[in-house]
Amino acid sequence: MMVNGPWQIPSLDKQASLQYGVVKIPVREATQTSVAPLGGEVWTVPQTGNKARQAKAAEVVGCMNSDENQLAMAKVRNTIPSKTSLATKFASENPKLATFTELVKTARARTGQLGEGWPAQATKIYTAIQTALTGKASPSEALKQAQGK
Repeated sequence: MMVNGPWQIPSLDKQASLQYGVVKIPVREATQTSVAPLGGEVWTVPQTGNKARQAKAAEVVGCMNSDENQLAMAKVRNTIPSKTSLATKFASENPKLATFTELVKTARARTGQLGEGWPAQATKIYTAIQTALTGKASPSEALKQAQGK
């Protein structure tokens, strides 16, 4: 089992003998919504004081986020367009990505709640996972250690 993203599908498909499926991240109770992390790239136009330069930068961001370019980038990178209307169309053309497309609808930006505190928390999370995987602590103890830091 692995928790990963749609960009891994081409690598998985290269393994002829590998049989796999894609499922949503599990939740504790059936009534809960699965919330996957979303993110990687963020396009911004900083306030530089140069209105002409800001306008050009906004044009670039607009171009990158056009429907045509979102679909083209999704196809090349094997990712899901962030516009849900495009994601649905994209999933119908790429059935192996359908589960990921559903997850985008309820996804949350990695920095959505923690803001600039995300990197420190991410370090705690991956350290706890590594501690548990290497047998240095049970999963519950590793998470307790992470909370105490």
